[in-house]
Amino acid sequence: MEAGREGQPPPGKKRKGPEAAIAAKYRRGPEVATRRIEDKKLKGKLRYTERLVADAQQAAAKVEEWLLPAEAGELEAEGMERTWRFSQADIAQAVEAGAARKAFDLQLPALGPYSLAFTRSGRHMLLAGRKGHLALMDWQRHRLVCEVQVKETVHDACFLHNEQFFAAAQKRYTYIYDKRGLEVHCLEDTTEATRLEFLPHHFLLSSVGSTGVLRYQDTSTGRIVATHRTKQGPCDVMRQNPWNAVLCLGHGNGTVTMWTPNITTPVVRMLCHHGPVRSLAVDGSGRHMVTTGADGQVKVWDLRTFQPLHAYYSPSPAEWCDISQRGMLAVGYGRRIQVWKDALSGKQQSPYMTHRLAGGTLRNFRFVPYEDVLGIGHSGGMSTMLVPGAGEPNFDSFVANPYQTDKQRKEAEVHMLLDKLQPEMITLDPSSVTQVVREPREVQKEKQAAAEEANRARQAERRAKNEEKTKMKGKNKPSRRQGKKQANIIEERKPAIKARMREQGVAAEHGHKRERQEPAVPDGVPRALHRFFKKSAGMLHGARVALGRRVQRAGRSTWAASGADSAAAAAAPAPVAEQPPLEQQQAPKQQQQAPKPLVLEPLTSEQLERNAAIVERLRGQLILAPLTRGNHLPFRRLCADFGAEVLFSEMAFARPLLKGDRKERAMLRRADNEKTYGVQFATNQISEGVGAAEAAAEAGADFVDLNVGCPIYEATRRGLGAALLRKPAKLAKLVNGIALKSPLPLTVKIRLGENDDKINVEEVVGLLQAAGAAAVTVHGRTMLQRYKRPASWELIERVARMHSVPVVGNGDVLTHYEARRRMDSHGCHAVMVGRGALIKPWLFWEHKEGRELAPTAAERVAIYRRLVAYMKEHFRDDERGKRAAFYFLPWHFNFFCRYRPMPEEVYGAASLQQPLISTRWDSIACAELGETVAELDPLERLLRCESEAAFCPIAEALWEAGSDADAEAALRRLAADSLAGWEEELRASGRDSGRDEAVEG
Repeated sequence: MEAGREGQPPPGKKRKGPEAAIAAKYRRGPEVATRRIEDKKLKGKLRYTERLVADAQQAAAKVEEWLLPAEAGELEAEGMERTWRFSQADIAQAVEAGAARKAFDLQLPALGPYSLAFTRSGRHMLLAGRKGHLALMDWQRHRLVCEVQVKETVHDACFLHNEQFFAAAQKRYTYIYDKRGLEVHCLEDTTEATRLEFLPHHFLLSSVGSTGVLRYQDTSTGRIVATHRTKQGPCDVMRQNPWNAVLCLGHGNGTVTMWTPNITTPVVRMLCHHGPVRSLAVDGSGRHMVTTGADGQVKVWDLRTFQPLHAYYSPSPAEWCDISQRGMLAVGYGRRIQVWKDALSGKQQSPYMTHRLAGGTLRNFRFVPYEDVLGIGHSGGMSTMLVPGAGEPNFDSFVANPYQTDKQRKEAEVHMLLDKLQPEMITLDPSSVTQVVREPREVQKEKQAAAEEANRARQAERRAKNEEKTKMKGKNKPSRRQGKKQANIIEERKPAIKARMREQGVAAEHGHKRERQEPAVPDGVPRALHRFFKKSAGMLHGARVALGRRVQRAGRSTWAASGADSAAAAAAPAPVAEQPPLEQQQAPKQQQQAPKPLVLEPLTSEQLERNAAIVERLRGQLILAPLTRGNHLPFRRLCADFGAEVLFSEMAFARPLLKGDRKERAMLRRADNEKTYGVQFATNQISEGVGAAEAAAEAGADFVDLNVGCPIYEATRRGLGAALLRKPAKLAKLVNGIALKSPLPLTVKIRLGENDDKINVEEVVGLLQAAGAAAVTVHGRTMLQRYKRPASWELIERVARMHSVPVVGNGDVLTHYEARRRMDSHGCHAVMVGRGALIKPWLFWEHKEGRELAPTAAERVAIYRRLVAYMKEHFRDDERGKRAAFYFLPWHFNFFCRYRPMPEEVYGAASLQQPLISTRWDSIACAELGETVAELDPLERLLRCESEAAFCPIAEALWEAGSDADAEAALRRLAADSLAGWEEELRASGRDSGRDEAVEG
C-alpha cells in the first residue's frame, strides 16, 4: 500500500484502538506523498509537517474522548415504559451520587412565593420572596452567600454581569445589592417595576411594570439609555431573545411586542392569544419563541417568519414556561410541571417528563445553565428537578466558567467591559450591523455624471480666465498660486451674490445700502483732488439722511427739505449730483414690507346667539380655572359641592386626543353636579381644534376654550399655548376657523404677552373679538413671568374697558372680597380662580355668601375626606386605584397646607397693597389674629405643616380611615409621632425652599 494513500499514517506512526476512528474526523485532507520527491530538504520539511498534523489529530481525539462527550445523556425507556412515568425518586437512585445531591427542596412557607434566577455559569442562584426575602447561594455546594430582608414587596430579581451584584424590583423602586446583601444603589428612575432582564453583552438592565413603561439603564455608567411607553397598560411578562438581545413583552390584550432601545415603537407586534399572555420564552438560537395564554394554549412560533408552527393545549392556563440550552421546553401550571423534548422542531404527542410539587403553588422556574436541573420557585419555597439531557454538557471557560477563581472573575469582568456592545447595535438581525447599505446603481451613475459635468465646467471656466489674464513677471510664486486657487473658489459665487444684492438694494462692494450715486467732479480738476469731492458728497448724504430721520420722527417734512438744502449748501465746496428725497428712496422697501390685509369671516346669527347665551351664564361668576394636575374630576365635584357653577377640565392636547389617547380622553369626562362645564384644549391647527370641539360636545361640554396662556415648555416648544401670542394675526385666523366650524361656543384664555418687552394684549383681544371669540380670559402675567410677579390688573382693566368682548380676569385671587373688588372696579365680566381654589375649595361658597367660612381643623379633615371618597369612587378603591389617586392626593396638600383664616376686617386693607396669595407666612400661626404656635391645636399645626414629608402620611391616613372621626384620630396620632420632626426639618432647611405651583392653562 502506498504511503500517500488517504488514511495511511506516516512512517513511524501507528494508530490503534478507537482513537484511529476518532482522529479520522480531524483529518485535513489527504497526506502528501514524499517518496518521489528528490529534494531532501523539501522532503524532510514535508515529513515533519505530516508528523505535526498526525500529533494534532491524536491530541484532538484524546480531548474529545475524555473531555467533550459527543452527546448528552437522556432518559431511555424500555418496552412498554414511558419516560414521563419516571419519578424524581427513581431518577435520583439511578444517577451517580454527585448528581443526586442536586435534587433537593428548601421549605420557606412564610415568605413566599419565590422567584429565582441563575448566573450565566449556573453556579449561583438568587431567591426572591414576595414578602421581602432575598437570598444568594452557591446552590451546588449548598452554601448560603448572603441573605437580606428588605421589609417590602419584591416583584422580581435578577443577576447583573456576575454573582457580585444583583437587582431587585421592590414595591416602589428598583435596588442594586452586592453579594454581601448591602444596598449599593437605588434606581429612582425605575419605578413600580414588576419584571427585570439583564442584557450581559450590553450591560443594560431592562425593566417594565405597572406603568407600562419599558426602561433601559446602563449599569456600567448609571445612565438611562432609553424609555419607551408601550401604551399597552401594565405588563408583567418580559423575556429577552439571547441571540439578538431584543426584548419580548407579553400584554393583556394577547399581543407580544418586541423592542430595541434605539426605536421608540415596537419593531414587531404579534397577536399570539385571544386573552392575556401569561408567559413566554425564546430559545438560545433565537429561532423559536413559546408563548402561553389565558386561553389555555401553548404556541410555538418561528421568529424568522413570525408565524405559528404548532400549538398545544394545557388542562389549565400555563403560568410559566422556559427553554433549556438543548431545546427542551418546560411548561407549568398550578402544582404540575411538564418537560417536552423536541417540542420546538415538531409537535410531540406526549411529554418527556412530568413532575408534581409536594406543596405550594408554582411561581416560576428556570433551567440551570450547563446542568440537567430545573430550578422551581413556588409558594412553599424552592425545589429542583432533575431533567437528563437539558443542559449543555460542554462549557466555554471564556464565556461562563462554573469553576473560575477570583482572579479569573476579575479578568473576565474587565474583558466584558472592553467587549461591551453599544445599545444602537441591538437589532432584529445582528448580521445586518456589519453590512454596508449601498445606493442603487442608477443613483450612483447619476451622481458620478453630475460630478464629472461640474468638474468639466469648472475647468473650462478656469482656462478661459487664465487665457484672458496678462502674464506678468513674478506672478508664478507659490504664494500667488495659492491665492489664485482661493480666488477661483470665491469668484465662482460672486456673480450670483452680487445679483441678489443688487435686487435687494445693497451695494455689492461694501454691503451697505446703495442710497447715493457717485458725485460729479468738475472738468479740469486733477485726479489727486477727486477724493475731496467724494468726501464732501458723503457729508452731504449724511446730513440729508440724519435730517430725514428727524423729520420722520417729528412729522415735519417741509422743514426737512429746506434744512437739508441749507446744510448741503454750507457743506459742499463744489456742486454734486442731486439726490432723490429719502421718502422716494425708501418707498420700494415700504411697498415690499406692506402686510397683507387680515380677512376674517363673520359668524352666523345662530353662532352669535349661541355665544350670547354662554356669555350670560358666565356673568358675575367665580370660575374654576383649567389647572394642570389639579382639575381632575373628583376635585371638580368637590368645588361644585361648594357652589362652583362654571368649571373647566384640565388642558388637553388636541392631537393625541383625536388619536384616541385614553389619558386625554379621560380629561373630558363631566361630573354629574357640574352646572356649566367647559373643555380647554391646546392646538395650533384649525382641523385639530374643530375635532377637539366635537369630542368635547360628545362628552357633554357646554363650551370649549382655546389655550393661549400655558407657559410650560412642553406646550410652547410645539408652538402651542402662550407661544401663539407671538403671531396675533395667525392666532386670529386660528380662532376664526375654529369658531366657524365648532359645534360649541369658543372662548380663549391668553396672557399679557411673551415678555415685558412684548406686551400685546390689547392688539390680541381686539383681533379675538373680530375673530368670533365668545369671551376672552386674560391672565395678568406674561409667559416668562409665570407666577413670579403679581398679576397686572391695571392692564386687565384697560383691556376690559377698551373692547366690547366680555373679559374674564385671572390672577392672584384668594378671598371672596378680592374677587368682588376685581369685578366691581376693574370692569371684568367674571373672575377666574386657580391656586385660590386649590387652597380653599370652599372659596366659591364664600363668594356667593359674601363672608368668610373659616372651617376648623376637624371640618377641613371632613372636607379632605370627601375628596378622598370622590377619588375612591372615580379611581376605584383597590391597590391600582390608590396608586392612581396618590398621583394627585399628596400634591393637593402642598396647597391645602397654605390655608389661613383671612377675615376681611383684618386683611382687607392689606389685600389692596399686595395679593394675599403671594404672602409668605413666617410662622404657621397668624399673629394678626392673635394666634401663637403653642396655643394651636396639634391637628391644626399638622394641616398647616408645609413639609413635603408630611403630605404622603396625611394622604395615607385619610385613605385608610373609615369615617371622619377615624381620620381625625389617625391624624392626631400622626401629629403626636412625627409633627415635631417635620417642623424641625423645616426650620433647619430655612423653610419655603420652594413651592410647587399649579400651572393654569
